[in-house]
Amino acid sequence: MRHRYWIVVCTTVTLLTAPVAEAWWEQQHRVVAAIAEQHLRDESRHAVGVLTEGRGLVDLANWADQIKSKPAWRHTKPWHYIEIGDQQRLETMVRDARGDILRALNRSERHLRDASKDRRSRWQALAFTVHFIADLHQPLHVGNGTDRGGNQVSVIWLGDGDTPLKTNLHSVWDGLLTAQKLPVEDYARALNRATSEQISAWQSTPTVEWARESKALRARAYAFGDNFIAGSLRNKLRSAGLVASEGPPILGRDYADRTRPLAEQRLLMAGVRLAGQLNTIFALDRAEDAEPED
Repeated sequence: MRHRYWIVVCTTVTLLTAPVAEAWWEQQHRVVAAIAEQHLRDESRHAVGVLTEGRGLVDLANWADQIKSKPAWRHTKPWHYIEIGDQQRLETMVRDARGDILRALNRSERHLRDASKDRRSRWQALAFTVHFIADLHQPLHVGNGTDRGGNQVSVIWLGDGDTPLKTNLHSVWDGLLTAQKLPVEDYARALNRATSEQISAWQSTPTVEWARESKALRARAYAFGDNFIAGSLRNKLRSAGLVASEGPPILGRDYADRTRPLAEQRLLMAGVRLAGQLNTIFALDRAEDAEPED
């Protein structure tokens, strides 16, 4: 079965509209994969090397995004998220008939466990697994069912700087919030500060709980606080006819300082848990190979 799954403030204010934030979210998926590689056991590292022909997890981390708009893989678009309303429970809600991230992840892991499958299909299953675990830890990939996971929530992003970017909330959390000039491997090492107790606790948590965590955390993405900035910057933008006096919210340093630690912890948790899943899968591979024939 096939799967697929800036604005410049000068003397005159110019507001740029953000293009699709592919470069930013590509970096974050690669960071998760790089963290996972630091926690792989030797047999898992070897198995990954065999499936990827020595290229590792980082190189395949974005494959699921790269193919989802191609005709043969468009059916995988719903596999990157799940929508659970604020008052809904996963156990009782009606799930999307097209699939969702939890079902897609379970299917990918099951396929990856099956050593009888050919290398190419297991490579695809590995690529989906790497990508979906990262997506599941981004709180807005567990959407509330009203705004397409924050894609329909317009914001102006300042972050730590003074260059306003017209974008949406999902793009902020998909990468703008944690965008770095550091190389991926260096950023992964900087984040990789989990204790042995945290690693054990995170890896022992069932996959469905990861979705519940994201659902519980997503309200913090919408907690804009005092970020509407009704002062000189908004007045300049309003005078230039670029924004209305009441919105969209301008997310600046205060928002970034409050939410970036959470976003970075979710990257770390995703990497640690990805490694845990792969260590379990490839340990089973090894055990099956070691079983004597009757």
